[in-house]
Amino acid sequence: MTREVVWDRGVALPGHRLWLDPLVVRSFAFISHAHTDHARRHKEALLTPQTLALIPEARRPRGWRMLGFGEILRRGEGSVSLYPAGHMLGSAQLHFQHDGWSVLYTGDIKLRQPGRIETFVPRADVLILESTYGRPHFRFSDPDETVEVIARWCRRALDSRVTPVLLCHALGKTEEVMLALAQYGFRFALEKRCELMEVVERSGAEQVYTVHGYTEDFARSLRRKGVRAWALEANEQLALAL
Repeated sequence: MTREVVWDRGVALPGHRLWLDPLVVRSFAFISHAHTDHARRHKEALLTPQTLALIPEARRPRGWRMLGFGEILRRGEGSVSLYPAGHMLGSAQLHFQHDGWSVLYTGDIKLRQPGRIETFVPRADVLILESTYGRPHFRFSDPDETVEVIARWCRRALDSRVTPVLLCHALGKTEEVMLALAQYGFRFALEKRCELMEVVERSGAEQVYTVHGYTEDFARSLRRKGVRAWALEANEQLALAL
């Protein structure tokens, strides 16, 4: 049946030979984001370029089709489009359409972003919704208010000569929290598993440019490790010229 949605160790649209974040290796599957509980070594995976870049080598699919947000991929007689999910860099919702019927698979999704930015949710006939926080007692405050609370807590700790420690997912949430707190002037020391240092090591790049967030701080940290790195900002470019 072309309009059938089933659970087969992962969500499947069997009429179109498409699996969505399956728990086991498949011939063709969508990977919604780079966290290792979603990544598998599928024979071929559909994912965003950012997700592919962030998946650890041991979890990387053997083949892939990269699809940018808003682009369309033909899948048999149907079509697939990806939209930002707001969960982490590269995370995507999948929108499938076939013969006037549409399915939206959200994966892990975050509707409200700092700065009052809302995640777009495409219209669909069938919604497959990630339900990690599917119980009614889960309530989430406004992201900007949450950042303000964290910043005040960090400031009180620093004023008391205590080093605040923030626990976050090494991939995704660490970078999100650092970027959100940048406006408060804090400086960070990263635990070695946080994504940024590992990306540099895996790339093998001879020189690194940093953009957005703590660009100068991170570039200096890399230079102390012997990596030629600098921020793409005028003040640091001038400093390097000297």
